[in-house]
Amino acid sequence: MLIGASGANAADEAVILPLKDVWAWEMPDTQSVRKLDPDLQGASREEFRAKSLTDQVRRTLAKLPGEKESAGSGFAVVASEPKAALIAARDVLRGKERQRSFTTNDNVWFVFYSYLFGDGVRLTKVERSNNLFTITYRHNSSIDANAESSFALIPVGKMDVGKYIVDIKLEGKPLPKFYQRRVVCDDFGFRVIPDKTE
Repeated sequence: MLIGASGANAADEAVILPLKDVWAWEMPDTQSVRKLDPDLQGASREEFRAKSLTDQVRRTLAKLPGEKESAGSGFAVVASEPKAALIAARDVLRGKERQRSFTTNDNVWFVFYSYLFGDGVRLTKVERSNNLFTITYRHNSSIDANAESSFALIPVGKMDVGKYIVDIKLEGKPLPKFYQRRVVCDDFGFRVIPDKTE
């Protein structure tokens, strides 16, 4: 289920995107991004590092930003399917310029991420109310968990012309402010313009 143009109803009620439609790294109730990697069973370490898209994204998120830096904002990408969204997310996290404008014909995906720290995070809800999207997450609290980075690819589909805000919202107790801004991506916005080919 996508929550793009057809997802916002006239009654202004929030529309929930099922987490089962989200592709993520080690987040409960989502699709595993590992399914998007080629079969690398028996591959050497070097081959695995070169070919695993998931591992490439995780390595990019492995180094926590410096004390005076922030994690940056989440972002949106255009992709026809999950693997293309993963490639686009990897490229932006590696430094490719973020796209801030889309057309009504673009299939849009949101990218949520956190850097390597503590037990990682998990999504608890993704919802839309008109031109406001809210991505809600919480910190994992598993005693057995190792330090983790986290990321999720959220399909929202095609949208109507307008300006949109994506609010990244913490559920539960935050990390100290010193770390919070360095660990989890921040809110972002974008606009959708008419597709001139239509």
